[in-house]
Amino acid sequence: MKLLIVAATELEISPLLQWLYKNWEPQRRAGSFKQGQLELHCLITGVGSMHTAHALGQELLLNPPDLAINLGVAGALNPDLVLGQLYHVRAEILGDLGAEEKDGRLLDLFDLGLLEPSNPPYINKRLYNPQADESEFLPLATGLTVNKAHGSAHSIEQIRAKYPEADLESMEGAAFFFACLQAKQPFVALRSISNYVEPRNRAGWQMEKALDSLFEGAKGLLESFSK
Repeated sequence: MKLLIVAATELEISPLLQWLYKNWEPQRRAGSFKQGQLELHCLITGVGSMHTAHALGQELLLNPPDLAINLGVAGALNPDLVLGQLYHVRAEILGDLGAEEKDGRLLDLFDLGLLEPSNPPYINKRLYNPQADESEFLPLATGLTVNKAHGSAHSIEQIRAKYPEADLESMEGAAFFFACLQAKQPFVALRSISNYVEPRNRAGWQMEKALDSLFEGAKGLLESFSK
């Protein structure tokens, strides 16, 4: 079985990489490991949808895995989400691709008529993981993908009003979903919560806790394939 770990930054999977080097057999290709019948490659794409789309597209074309696993941290738009908790992302929303109205409101591609709400791979304006609802190993969440993380009270209020179902915010989720869906690639997306989406306040972030839970979740998932 071939597994692909996809992360925007090495920081987000640094604990996992350390564990892999100690417990799996490193391969000639940098970031690749083997354990028994399992082969794994870690792909660091860079931050944002553009970098993710390019790096992941190349990897899926040249080295298609049996399962792609997206790992990363995220901000919580939903105040009921718990800092440090790991979530299984079931759907992604394009959060800031479109045009701005005079009053500052966002018109997304669907509002502008540039995309049909259920033009594949979209379903009712969303990108869904078709296997996510079959899994109960983690709480489910809906992601919002943005190019600029929200950091002002006004913009946060606007985005929550437009996409009330969005639970968490990242900068790569939709690109990962889109690439996998277009390639008919089975995938899983896991995000741990490092901070609440609020007027920017780095002092309130719990990055270490988020990285720990991300590592434990990823480690548990990989160990489940070894059984």
